[in-house]
Amino acid sequence: MTANRPLAARLLSMAAARGPAFRRRKPPAGRLLPTAAAAVVTLAAAAAVALVAAPAAAQVFRRGQHAWSAPTFVPPPERDGVAAAAAVLPTTPLAIFIQAAGSNVGHLPRLLSRVHDPGNVYAIHVDAKVPADTYEPIAAAIRANPAYANVHLMPRSALTYLGISLVLNTLSAARHFLLDTGVPWTYFINISASDYPLVSADTMRTAFGGADLQAHRLSFVQNFLGDAHLANIRKFRLDKLTFDTALAAPPASTADTRLAQTGLDNPLGRPSTFGLRYAAAEAWMALHRDFVVEAVTGDVGRQLLALLSPTLVPEEHYFAMLAANHPDLSARTAPDGMRGVVWEANGRRAAARPFYVDEVNSTTGEMHLAPRVLSMSTLFVRKMRDADNPLMDRIDAESAGYGGAPAAEHAAAVATKRARVLARVECHVAWHVEGRAVPHDPRRRPCAW
Repeated sequence: MTANRPLAARLLSMAAARGPAFRRRKPPAGRLLPTAAAAVVTLAAAAAVALVAAPAAAQVFRRGQHAWSAPTFVPPPERDGVAAAAAVLPTTPLAIFIQAAGSNVGHLPRLLSRVHDPGNVYAIHVDAKVPADTYEPIAAAIRANPAYANVHLMPRSALTYLGISLVLNTLSAARHFLLDTGVPWTYFINISASDYPLVSADTMRTAFGGADLQAHRLSFVQNFLGDAHLANIRKFRLDKLTFDTALAAPPASTADTRLAQTGLDNPLGRPSTFGLRYAAAEAWMALHRDFVVEAVTGDVGRQLLALLSPTLVPEEHYFAMLAANHPDLSARTAPDGMRGVVWEANGRRAAARPFYVDEVNSTTGEMHLAPRVLSMSTLFVRKMRDADNPLMDRIDAESAGYGGAPAAEHAAAVATKRARVLARVECHVAWHVEGRAVPHDPRRRPCAW
């Protein structure tokens, strides 16, 4: 019976059982889950402080303290102990798509080992421009590992950064998951090879396996609908006709495809003129199967694909506009991609691409973003520059709990991270059930604690 109770109720019971000092004034309507999550996070964080030794907490990773070498193939790790202990919670199969290019193909061995679960299905696409002598050893190791029988290596094709070929590639992976796997997965997650998981595969399966979430079929897209700068984004990306030369490349072409900017006005550059709602979003999402079916086979999806083909950065608009313009999906999309991205650091604002979270301070030699990364309550963090680095090691030990039961000094931190991620998802469900509009300003969104 306890396992079937909503997470919020269980968290409140935990707090109440610890006496009046932990009891809070009854929250206003709509704030139950955030308050409950805050209670359990406070309790777990306090335990973590007591358990973590000061030298370990103050440890700083520098390049000189780590053996930097070419990435080697990493076998799937043992299930983390925290997830195994909570196996009574419902889980669901996931479909995970990984896109890799020349800059991050070397990340695949470690990344795949961390996100892998035998109950999921996976598809990997590596840009055809990556040299064969780089790609083939990695692909051969995946094919040779029986644990990776549920991993599909997609036929290679040329992709263009900021072009429609990226959207088509994502839809090809989605189509494979729908038609070729025979697995009843319920959520599709797309990631770059530069992403890294902050929680275990078991925790992800649990986060999306809750009965309430399954009943309401929410999708998670970090949209920017309503932001003041949306008009400027539209002007820069849609006003002029731009073509992705990868559309004309034959299969497996190694040609250096590019964007051909014509300078000509796009007569369809103002979708609102034709009754369509314009939207922008991060390109990384967690989509319910219903959303994926509409994207691959639906009329609105096909219309948007044609509309956005001659534009810039369509991968940040296709899925967001599908969510905004489809009558059913618009009511079932939470404005949260469940990704940790750093756009501002040390008083600087990143331009077109976010900061690398494993960047090293040139003066101190420290990975100065590590504390921020370890405090995130998202499924993944991005972007990682290096295929293996000390920050990944800390995430494995202190956040995801890989390699069996977490060490005693990290057990509370791993449990806290798991609780925060599960509560974040349930918070979105609660807001959806109440029918409350989530603020467009990401800084005011209620579930991104």
